[in-house]
Amino acid sequence: MVIVPFRNAYLQVDQDEKDKETYFTTLFEQLSQNCTNLITRCLEANLEDEVDELLKRKRHKRRMRNDEKQTTRMRCCKCGSQKVSDFSRNGHYVRGLDTSWGHVRLWMPQVECQCGGGVRVSYKTLKPRQRIWKDIEAEFRSAYGYGLSLRRIKAQQDEAIGRSLGLRSINERIHEVAKCLPLWQASRLGDPPPVVRLDGIWMVLMKPTGEEKKDKLGRHRKVKTGKRIPILVAQGVWPASGRQEVIGWVLADAEDQDGWLELILQLRQKGVNIEDIQLLIGDGSSGLEALRLKQFPDVPFQRCIFHKLKNLWRDLKVPEGLDRQQIRDYKLEFIHQASQIWEAKDEYGASRLLKAFCLRWKESQPKAVATLDDGFDLTVTYYRVLDQAAQKGEAWPVELLRTTSQLERENRNMRRRLNEAVLFHSETGLSACLYLNQVLCQFMRSSTMPGKWSHHIERQIADANLS
Repeated sequence: MVIVPFRNAYLQVDQDEKDKETYFTTLFEQLSQNCTNLITRCLEANLEDEVDELLKRKRHKRRMRNDEKQTTRMRCCKCGSQKVSDFSRNGHYVRGLDTSWGHVRLWMPQVECQCGGGVRVSYKTLKPRQRIWKDIEAEFRSAYGYGLSLRRIKAQQDEAIGRSLGLRSINERIHEVAKCLPLWQASRLGDPPPVVRLDGIWMVLMKPTGEEKKDKLGRHRKVKTGKRIPILVAQGVWPASGRQEVIGWVLADAEDQDGWLELILQLRQKGVNIEDIQLLIGDGSSGLEALRLKQFPDVPFQRCIFHKLKNLWRDLKVPEGLDRQQIRDYKLEFIHQASQIWEAKDEYGASRLLKAFCLRWKESQPKAVATLDDGFDLTVTYYRVLDQAAQKGEAWPVELLRTTSQLERENRNMRRRLNEAVLFHSETGLSACLYLNQVLCQFMRSSTMPGKWSHHIERQIADANLS
């Protein structure tokens, strides 16, 4: 028999157990039981300390004369008194609490007034009627940020605490993350980025139709239907340092002028004036193009080269008689030759390569050549921006200015997370998911405390509740 002292507790495990699985199962049960007991004692000690602080005296200590002048934030439910001298301890009552170490039963201190009325105590450790502690709430949000569904989160927590949690309770805790979004959107950037990339992600969101129906239990439920909506994202780029991060996003009804304008207004709120940036990069969205020409036509705009090449791939006409591999080789050769245009040293060289390319392929690929020539001037804007940066003594990497590919990579994790969910039933849940994914990506790129990103979320939720 092994006996390990653990403060006032002991772990006792029989070494003669032949079955190793039974041995470790018994050991883990002992550890879990003793951890639960330790957590219970710590919480009860904190609760007693809070009562001592509110009553301004320790247990079994008599009231002092100056207590009559002192008040506390506790209030009698009967007479409304807040005098410390009117209050005294009145035993305990049992209350259950779910923690990540298991379910614990706490002896909660009670306070009564000299008039016979009960005194409601506002504890810092626990909220009124709280049955799930903060550590489990943090695990809910962390698991949801990593892509787990509500039912998967419920199954994991049910096994951990040995009790059944409601999906509604889990969903409410996750929705609290959406409270952080207005604060983040209103926070101003100390150093506005000189380059901004814009892109959109499409997602299915369930929206109410205005009708109601009865479910199997006879309850009235709102009828919803799925609608594809774009998530418009803005990424700031600081080419001199290589810094890149998402600085804004909105849930729009469509990728039109109104949707992009909402994103632009959010960026202005964060201190990013589109008129002051040195380069705006987009994928050629018709709504963005219309808004750009209307609101800020003088801002240098770079048409994403990657999307231009995708359009060329789409408009290629393949010769007849080629098999599947030959078709792919033919397209890749065409795209490779087209991409060499933007490898020129300057804008003049790119224009010369364009003319030579068009002369070669004009007869065999008229549609693709027309697609390449259409709006070509917008795909070489980065040359002028590089020259302006060089005049200021700054060397900007060209790969940060030609495409929205870096933003596409940033959105890859977001797309993967959204594809796992398939659809969302509310804007609140979708906003919470996007915000968690954004914070997670930032902490994965950061070298400071990569495993504590959930603590950052908890602090932001606390700040949002205070505001």
